[in-house]
Amino acid sequence: MAEWQGDVAAAIDRLCGKDSVRLREFYSIRFKPLMFRQSNEGEDKWVVARNNGLSLAQRLLEAILRDHAPPRPTLDTQGMQDSMPIRKKLVLLVHGIRTRALWQKRIEPQLRNDNTVVEAVGYRYFNVFEFLSPLWTRKKAIEKVQWRIEKAIDDHPEHELILLAHSFGTYCVARILQSTPRIKPTRIILCGSVEDDDFRWDLLRQQPKVVNECGTRDIWPCLARSSTWGYGSAGTFGFKTPGITDRYHAIPHSGFFEDGFARKYWAPFIADGTLVESHTEATLPEPPSWMSLIAMRPLRLPWLGWLVLFVSALIIFTLWSYSMPPTLKKLAVVAIYPSDSFGPDCHEGFVSAMRAFPNAKPVKIDGATIADMKAGRMQSIEQGLRKAFSDYRVVGVVGPPISEISLQVVSLVVQLNPKVPVLLTSAISANDPTWQFKRHIPLFRVGSGIGQRAKEVQTLLKQLHTRQQRIVFLIENHSEGEPRSFGHRFFDEVENQMGSNLKSGARKYHRLIFPSRHIDAEFQTIKNLVAEENTVLFLMGLDFQMRDLVEEFYRKQPDRTIPRAKLIGWMNAHALNTVFQRGDYYSNLVLEISDFSRSGSQAVPQTSWIPDITKRDAMNYHDSTLVILNAIGALSKNEGLPQDEPGYVRFLSQLGEAIAETEVTGIGGRIHFDASGQNDGRSLVFLTFESEKKSWTEISDYTRIFFDNQKTAPK
Repeated sequence: MAEWQGDVAAAIDRLCGKDSVRLREFYSIRFKPLMFRQSNEGEDKWVVARNNGLSLAQRLLEAILRDHAPPRPTLDTQGMQDSMPIRKKLVLLVHGIRTRALWQKRIEPQLRNDNTVVEAVGYRYFNVFEFLSPLWTRKKAIEKVQWRIEKAIDDHPEHELILLAHSFGTYCVARILQSTPRIKPTRIILCGSVEDDDFRWDLLRQQPKVVNECGTRDIWPCLARSSTWGYGSAGTFGFKTPGITDRYHAIPHSGFFEDGFARKYWAPFIADGTLVESHTEATLPEPPSWMSLIAMRPLRLPWLGWLVLFVSALIIFTLWSYSMPPTLKKLAVVAIYPSDSFGPDCHEGFVSAMRAFPNAKPVKIDGATIADMKAGRMQSIEQGLRKAFSDYRVVGVVGPPISEISLQVVSLVVQLNPKVPVLLTSAISANDPTWQFKRHIPLFRVGSGIGQRAKEVQTLLKQLHTRQQRIVFLIENHSEGEPRSFGHRFFDEVENQMGSNLKSGARKYHRLIFPSRHIDAEFQTIKNLVAEENTVLFLMGLDFQMRDLVEEFYRKQPDRTIPRAKLIGWMNAHALNTVFQRGDYYSNLVLEISDFSRSGSQAVPQTSWIPDITKRDAMNYHDSTLVILNAIGALSKNEGLPQDEPGYVRFLSQLGEAIAETEVTGIGGRIHFDASGQNDGRSLVFLTFESEKKSWTEISDYTRIFFDNQKTAPK
């Protein structure tokens, strides 16, 4: 009789050539020697068993015993068991991702003893991107784990192999057992497993005894399953496979390494296969339903798969888009005006002009208030301009109406496309650096500038001087750090033009500087000036300041001092019209100067404000837009509108010259540009409000009517 100690396949080989064998089974700590004799009838059965790949010792032994075992044992098995030596054990610890695996050092003392050697197995730091990738990176990690396991086996050849793996380490161990049958662990402990719950344990030749520790608060196996290919949520919900022990604990992904867990649950299993029941398993509730939702794969495809599909579709769409003929952007005219104050008038004029030209898109930029513009806050305007030039083929820019940001707007258009014409609507001086850009960009203005207005002031001051009038300039002023105000720019132009004449009459000319946003701060001083005879107040500011002055000093009230000084404003009729229409005022003491007239103006369909000369800003934006559209129409008669990018560039290069040659009559009168881009086709007009008629009237001899208190004569 011969003894054999080894695997089943080798035992079968021995069975074919010996009369009797004693097969020692190592699937439990106690050896169970079995005695049988081989007969001729049993030979075919062993061959069939081997060819069918049946490697489970229990099944083979049952088959043999069923046919050939004697009715009673012939050996004293207890005596044989006592005489067999205890085999030492080799425990290998395999870690997961995103860790340096210090837990291996923490639990080693809890498992190590005289008969048990504990070794750590690693594969360097493995990041989440390597973990998610189903290509290459996992294979490299598995190879590193495998050669380390094989080296540990070679270092301890007579030891029983036991594997303890966590997280991604469980995936590595399962793949190694599939591909390398020569690595034969007798027992395996899995914790936080990311292995698929459908893993075919029954096909492994090694057939180890497996304990799967499940953490019902562990979401990472669920995320691993739903995020990419190859993983499962067995570490949370278990394998649910016969022969595999799922043991549940109310702990998270790394809760297995808390002090005492390894000593309580793993040490007995390593020593002799003893399974210690989880103390919480009997009362443990089901994992929350949201964890099952996290583990789901929509339409059986992980989130990484959906991401790959989305990126692939995006790449295909992008390539398809580039392969298609480029979509020609629509022509557009851009208008810049404030969101408050006279902004609605600007919008009405701009849109009414654009109705006559459906081939171009009207693009408005109205995100900034008057206060923002006067303070030089350009963020919303800059964003709007950049977006318009990106989305459309811009053929003209109308605005801005505020001097303080004119330079910034023009310089930005030069950066975006220096061939696009700009029709300024502010009164900034022709001597301002803004107009120096005319060398680089088609730059024009339909309305008057402060240079033209200063000439009128010079004429008016001479008339007032001969009538012994005291002149007071009310000049708005910005805070330190903000752009120079329109009022200061206006007065600077007057001083430059008047020169020594203004200085020689210094005793008759006075300046009162007030904060731009708070003219009321100087009301006490202005009150004294308003009460003086033979005094003229020139407001060099904006509409809301003019409105505040009229409301405070020129409204008829029983307890108010009757004003005696005259008040002159510029381009403010739209603001004063609402004031004069709703109350009783000393409107005969207020003179308005405008640069738009009804004389010779053209009618435009679908506008309600044509007869209203107080809508100066609507007229300005309408006529400025009309100039651009008129030039586009003239060019398109010969060549048509541009149909591609080269045609658009060529069209723009001719557009500035076409505007320079424009001679057209708008709502505000005749338009014709001189060499500097200023409109020399119209002059300033003087307006006064008649209380009885509740309407404005253009006047011609303003000095006789206004200062000699004669009845207003229509122009």
